[in-house]
Amino acid sequence: MHTELDELLKQLNLHPHGAESEEQLEPPYQGPDLAVRLICPDCRNPRPDLVEEFSSGDIVCGSCGLVLADRVVDTRSEWRTFSNDGDEDVYDPCRVGAPVDASLSSATDLQTFISHKDGNSAVTRELERAAARARDSSPNRHILSAFDQISSTCERGSLAVSISDAAKQVYKRCHDEKVFVGACTEGAVAACIYVACRQKKAARTFGEIVSLTGVDKRAIGRSFKAIKSVLKVPTQPGAQEHPIGPTTMPEEPLVRFCNQLDLPEYMLAYCKDVIICARERNIAYGLWPQSIAAGAISFMCQLLGIDRSEEEIGVAAGIGDDTIRKVHKAYFEEKNSLVKMEWIEIGRAKMERLSVSPNSLASGGR
Repeated sequence: MHTELDELLKQLNLHPHGAESEEQLEPPYQGPDLAVRLICPDCRNPRPDLVEEFSSGDIVCGSCGLVLADRVVDTRSEWRTFSNDGDEDVYDPCRVGAPVDASLSSATDLQTFISHKDGNSAVTRELERAAARARDSSPNRHILSAFDQISSTCERGSLAVSISDAAKQVYKRCHDEKVFVGACTEGAVAACIYVACRQKKAARTFGEIVSLTGVDKRAIGRSFKAIKSVLKVPTQPGAQEHPIGPTTMPEEPLVRFCNQLDLPEYMLAYCKDVIICARERNIAYGLWPQSIAAGAISFMCQLLGIDRSEEEIGVAAGIGDDTIRKVHKAYFEEKNSLVKMEWIEIGRAKMERLSVSPNSLASGGR
């Protein structure tokens, strides 16, 4: 009976009477553990919580914060896209490096530095002299110097990087056309920054550029005329868009003037409404945008009872007091069509505060 049962169990690959197989009887492998694991020496956790900080190149324990490794190389792909890649739907996001600057296509000289590890020997001094001669004889040394001036000036004036790049492109184009021959480099740089501000819709006045660069206004004007000849600006008075940029509107410098005078937020909206309404009725037509903006601020300060003198407004706008009085008088004569009734209804504006002269800003009715 047992013999038949044993044969049946052998056919089913089962061991009779609980006997173990030969494989189970073999001793386990006693070799070294090849699974190398990095654990924290403080926590001693067999399953550590390791965090790899790619920005600093460190491997940090997530439990106690101990730095386990440093200077770790990030082998991942750098997924970057740029706006000048052409079609937005077709691009290769796996890229490394910055976009190509068109203004520096022919002005990228490699810098050469001579080491002094040999004790400043005669060979080192000769190499330095050769590098200096090559640097001085470079045809792009003038444009590189101008680019440095543009960058430093824009940084000093808190201008955007896009304005600095646009100014470099304008200077590069005018330099290739050889319109700056014999002109003052500082004046050309200032004019390019002025044009770049207009192109990027962040217009600055000539007075602001003069105070920023310290260059004479006439030198900037001469370079600006040369730039206009290169960019082929149309001479029609009605042209609004051209290569130098759109015509500056009074609303653009209005924001800066209100911030410099520390005026309330609602003042900006009120001044814009007055300027737009005056433009539709050809009031103060033909004046500079900065003059119109300063006159609107003077008119609204008197209407709302805000104490700002014409001297303060003139300093912020960079214009004379006579110009402010001229615009203020033009707005005062058309006050019934410029002042909205809702301003009077909410109690902020009072018509009896207005007068012909802006000198009574502080003495008007409250």
